[in-house]
Amino acid sequence: MGGRAVIVGFSAIAIGLFYEFLLKDILFIAIGIGRVVQPIEDFPYNCHKIFGSENILESCEDLWLDDEGRTLYGACVDLKSRHEWSPGGDNFNVSGRTPNGRFVALNIDSPGLDGNYGATRLQITGDYHGPAGSKAIDPNGFDVEILPNDRLRFWMTNLRPPVDVISGEYLDATNIGANATVESFELVRGEDTLKWTGTFGANDRVVHSANNVAADLNGGFVVSNDHSTPFGLRRSLDLFLGGGSVAHCTSFNDCKIVVDGISFPNGLVRGLDGLFYVPSSMSGRIGVYSLSSAGLTKTDEIEVGMPIDNLSVDANGDIFAAAFPDSLKLVKEVRISAGLVVPGTVWQIRKVSSESDESRKGKGSITGNYRVWKVLEDRDGKVMPSAMTVAVHDSKTGRIFLGSVLGGHLTVCEPIPIANGQQEALLSTKTWEHHDKRDNAVALARGIPSEEHIIF
Repeated sequence: MGGRAVIVGFSAIAIGLFYEFLLKDILFIAIGIGRVVQPIEDFPYNCHKIFGSENILESCEDLWLDDEGRTLYGACVDLKSRHEWSPGGDNFNVSGRTPNGRFVALNIDSPGLDGNYGATRLQITGDYHGPAGSKAIDPNGFDVEILPNDRLRFWMTNLRPPVDVISGEYLDATNIGANATVESFELVRGEDTLKWTGTFGANDRVVHSANNVAADLNGGFVVSNDHSTPFGLRRSLDLFLGGGSVAHCTSFNDCKIVVDGISFPNGLVRGLDGLFYVPSSMSGRIGVYSLSSAGLTKTDEIEVGMPIDNLSVDANGDIFAAAFPDSLKLVKEVRISAGLVVPGTVWQIRKVSSESDESRKGKGSITGNYRVWKVLEDRDGKVMPSAMTVAVHDSKTGRIFLGSVLGGHLTVCEPIPIANGQQEALLSTKTWEHHDKRDNAVALARGIPSEEHIIF
């Protein structure tokens, strides 16, 4: 009898630990049980879609805004190709891939009569070698470093299909994974050519499942590997065991893993404070790290409470996070291309300096040294691109540009000026779930809007 009680006791402890450290995040963060997703009409923005000519703005996984040059850059591929060849989503059909990956540029202050902001494709020059002798790129994420003399250095994660070095034929990527590298290019502001300047991480087994990249401003970069390995059984268990990592590569192409065991690290960025922000698509958290010669050291953690894709940083230093309120729809759309509308959410994150700082007061919830609040959400997919993966904020105008790995267009959202006296009237027309302040952290983790999460 005593032995049975001990077994029951240990079982209860094991179940409790399993729930606390794994199952709870899967149920309430990744899946989002109990999460309330809001319609776009709840937010004070006018949004419209941007298609560009010849579908040039399809499947733009990542965006970056040059505030000074007033140009929005995007890394895009053909949408049909993305459904077939997308290693991060375990789609390895090389035969369905089209060699049409591209960088695009939009003049954000000149929408033009067609509303396409003069979207143009950038040309790649230099001694770049794509798969099978082509010049094709397979972009996923990218970052841009501002250099002297109006030059920009682009860092891009490149997920090329593997090729047999002797025959030049494509190999079966399901057995070996993608040929993941980081490429660097330079561009002069106002021009439309990207000059290739280098390949990093090739065949080093460190940059193996590259998702996104952030310049370290010393000639190197930090890059996220969203899986533990580029292929195999261990990769399929990453959902439960974790295993993604972050690597640092120097200007001498010396790469090493500096953080390991992260659950699907995604679109990391370097903040204006010099810290690196690494989001998790599983835990709904953002790890904050400082970089030194010893590697990355974790200094803080930000609770968002929703699976996160790419981060971006605006000119004020605020971080904008693209997130998935319905990850089950996302997974289904990635796997079988069912034509589903996958809703998206944009969160804004602001660093606060002290307990007495005025920026700690007002909208959102405090998590660590940061304030987090919801800016946009589109439950019905009316204007946001489906499965929105990046949100970029123009501090000068307040506009937010949205891109998506599975979207057929970009979206721009213009803020609607609202007088203070109108806010209470607007609040009274909506139905919200209200929570006591002590429950705000739980509400945020589950994505349920509370009074402090309503943005006007």
